[in-house]
Amino acid sequence: MVTADSGLAKIRITNRTRVVAVFFLSGLWSGLISGWLSTTPGLRSVLYVQGDTSLMPTYRVWVGFGLIFSLALVIAYVVARVFHWLTLSPSAIRQLLALLLLALSPVLLYVSTHANSLIAGIYYMAFLPLAMCIITGRLRLLALAVLQNFLALIAFLIVMYLVFLLFKVPFALNVCVQAGLSQSLFAAAFGAWLSWTPARLGEGNA
Repeated sequence: MVTADSGLAKIRITNRTRVVAVFFLSGLWSGLISGWLSTTPGLRSVLYVQGDTSLMPTYRVWVGFGLIFSLALVIAYVVARVFHWLTLSPSAIRQLLALLLLALSPVLLYVSTHANSLIAGIYYMAFLPLAMCIITGRLRLLALAVLQNFLALIAFLIVMYLVFLLFKVPFALNVCVQAGLSQSLFAAAFGAWLSWTPARLGEGNA
């Protein structure tokens, strides 16, 4: 019995590691794509407008961000489900609500606030945890989801500080590094939340 329980625990740990890894890689892909689009000279006039001192993102930037990051999470989710690494089985309604929240909230934040410097932070620290809780049916654990993403934010800031400290990064590469690192870490946090199965809480996934 002990051997069987130990083997099951190892399988769960292995599967969870795989889920986090595939979400991390998918987030890295989306971040690099977003960074590349943002730094492509031919797209700057489409994605940005000239502000008083610098280029300002238009709504197109946030539409693209929401769609690309959401697509990355969907791809990682499908891969994890196909290979049976993820045992979560949410209802179609929960999946749709979470997807709509992930895809539309960046542009809705832009339309309602125009606070470009705050949109990504609000998205990662509020809307992403909310989507995580919706798809898993753990709304009462929203504060814990926010805390997890806050830790991911701290990890991102530490790594970026080390990158700037140790390397001279050109502007275009800097944008790609920031986008790739941030989206990969928060996508990994999303995957970690989905693969967490707190049996003692008796949560349903229907």
